[in-house]
Amino acid sequence: MSRVPKWKIEKAKVKVVFRLQFHATNIPSTGWDKLFLSFISADTGKVSAKTNKANVRNGSCKWPDPIYEATRLLQDSRTKTYDDKLYKIVVAMGTSRSSILGELDVNLAEFAEALKPVSIALPLRGCEFGTILHVTAQLLTTKTGFREFEQQRETGAKSTQQLVNQRSHDPSEIGVASSDIYSHKANARIKLKETSSGFPLAEDSAGSTEDYENSSHNSDGLFAEKIDSYGGHEL
Repeated sequence: MSRVPKWKIEKAKVKVVFRLQFHATNIPSTGWDKLFLSFISADTGKVSAKTNKANVRNGSCKWPDPIYEATRLLQDSRTKTYDDKLYKIVVAMGTSRSSILGELDVNLAEFAEALKPVSIALPLRGCEFGTILHVTAQLLTTKTGFREFEQQRETGAKSTQQLVNQRSHDPSEIGVASSDIYSHKANARIKLKETSSGFPLAEDSAGSTEDYENSSHNSDGLFAEKIDSYGGHEL
């Protein structure tokens, strides 16, 4: 008997940056004066970004500052379709459960071709007031705002460096830094001892955000980082 040939499904990791802006409507007139958004990755369960608090006026709330999300999408090399990339958006007034107005899920893969801003309106889950969150997303390229993203990143890096320089001239901060360095070296020796005793250190094989930030970007804003095989597919 002849065997049916098997073809591997190849998927490329594509690096992308999205700009997202939000605005909510149908917010209750009392009890919800200021709101903020938390943008949570479904893959890690961690908060990827958070907005500042914005005032609620006439049942509406608009957050002026956008969120920039740098991530990787998996693209099928044959069909050119993308796997889902889910995030949870939580709208709240504080950190307690009772201060949450509602939440919803958004799939960033749906905006993989959004070279121009695309808006969707979604009802908040768990909200009895009928509040609607309007999400505007855009894929950034060198022609559509990517430079703005890089400038903000550079500004943040400069602010961090200035803070480090200020602390380096403060005697009290130098003492704290020296203590931190000693503690870090002590921890390193402990980990090295554990490794030599047959307890290897855990490593993140999936790559970090830092790896992405150090990469270059072409005019399309998309990069096939590497091709992996995911299972098999029979014809």
